[in-house]
Amino acid sequence: MAMLRTIPTCLIAVVSVAVVIEAQNITNGTTLDYSRYTNNFLGTTNGGNMFPGVVPAPFSMVKLGPDVVNKTTDAYSGYLPEGQIFGFSMMHESGTGGAPKYGVVSQMPVVGGVPNPLLDLGRNRTVPDVATVGNYRTELNSNVTVELAGTERAGFYQYNFPAAGEKAVVVDISHVLNSFRGFGWGQGYAGGSFALTTDGYTGHGIYNNGWNLAPNWTIYFCGHFDQPYVAKTFTGNGTGNATTLYSYGAANATSGLYRQGGVFTFEATTVTSRVGISFISTAQACSNVASQIPANTTMNSLVTQAQSRWADDVFSKVTVSETNTTILTQLYSYLYGMHLLPSNRTGENPLWNSTEPSYDDIFTFWDLFRCSTALVQVLQPQSYEEQLRSIIDIWRHEGWLPDGRSSNFNGRTQGGSNADNVLADAWVKG
Repeated sequence: MAMLRTIPTCLIAVVSVAVVIEAQNITNGTTLDYSRYTNNFLGTTNGGNMFPGVVPAPFSMVKLGPDVVNKTTDAYSGYLPEGQIFGFSMMHESGTGGAPKYGVVSQMPVVGGVPNPLLDLGRNRTVPDVATVGNYRTELNSNVTVELAGTERAGFYQYNFPAAGEKAVVVDISHVLNSFRGFGWGQGYAGGSFALTTDGYTGHGIYNNGWNLAPNWTIYFCGHFDQPYVAKTFTGNGTGNATTLYSYGAANATSGLYRQGGVFTFEATTVTSRVGISFISTAQACSNVASQIPANTTMNSLVTQAQSRWADDVFSKVTVSETNTTILTQLYSYLYGMHLLPSNRTGENPLWNSTEPSYDDIFTFWDLFRCSTALVQVLQPQSYEEQLRSIIDIWRHEGWLPDGRSSNFNGRTQGGSNADNVLADAWVKG
C-alpha cells in the first residue's frame, strides 16, 4: 500500500546547494522574519494533506486546527479548503495518506442554542482560513471568529461571538476525523469520561483504528475558560441526525462507552479557552496547561513565542542568496513542513517507564528515509539523536522497530523494515 510522502524530495536538492548551518541572518541590521516566507497552506490540496494549523514548535505534540467534512472526502490532516468545520481539535498528523488519524480533544462554538449537542453542528466558512506560523484564524457563517495558538502540550482557543444570540462551546469526546473510503480504516470511539470543574472540564477519550489499525489508546485533557458560564453535561448515542440523548444537564460527571461531553454557555462575546493534553493522566494534562499556558496568557504572546521558536530552531539554520520570494516561500514552507512529524512525546509514554526520549507519529520511514530524514540529521542533530534512541527503545520493549507508528502502536510496515535504513544512515554518518 503506497502512502503519500510528507515532504517533496525536491527540498533535499534545494537545500543541499544552499544550506549554511548556524548562520547569523541579519538583513539591514534587523533579524530576518522567516515567517513571512512560510505558506501554511502549501501542500494542503491535491493529495498533499499537509496540516496548516497551529504547530507551536518543531515536532510538537499539540497540532491544533480545524476538522472539516466535505461529503465523502477524507480530511487526512483535518483540513479541506471546502466543506463544513465541525470542530477544532488538538491532535493531527500531516502529509498522511491511507486514512485520517486523530482529530481528538475538540471544541466547537455554536450560536443560537444547543438543544441537542449530538446533532451535526458543522458550519461553513465565510472567507478562506488564514494561517501563519503559530496562529490560525477561521470565520464561520455563524458570525463566530475562531483564533488558535498553543504550546507543545497545550492549546489556546479564542472565540469572538456576535452580540446577538446564545453563545456556547460544545466539547464532544466522541469527535474524531472520519474516513469514507470503505476499507475498514476509519477511527473508532470507545468511550471515556467527562467532569465539570470550577472553571472548565477534565476527562479522557479512548479511540482506535485509523490508518495504522491501532488498538484502543487513551488521551487525557484538562480545559479552562476565562469567562463565567452555565455548563451542562450530556450523554447519548448515534451519529449524524440519528441521535439519541440519554442525559443532558443532569450530572456533573459522566463515564462510559456512550458519546458524552459538555455544553458551556456564555454571556461574554469574547471567550478564551486553555486546554492541556497528556497520554498519562488528567493530572498531567492539567500540569501541562498550567505550566505552558497559565491564566492571563495572551494570543499574541503565544504567536510570538512560536515564531521565535521556529526561527531559532529551524529557519535560521538555512540561509540562501536567493531573492525570489516564490523560491524562498517554497524553501521555508517545506523546511517548516518537514518538522511537523514525528511528535516529541518524551515524558508522555503510557506503555513503559523509560529515561529514553519518546517520539511517535512516524509517517512513514518507508518514504522519509530516502527524503527528509537524512536532512533532519544535519539540521537537528540533538532531536535526531533523540528520535534514534526512541525507536531503539521501542524495539527494546516491543521487539520490532517502527515504520509507521502512531498512537503508540507500530501498525503498518511496507517493503521491510525501513527503520533499518535510518539507523544505517546514521551509523555511516557518525
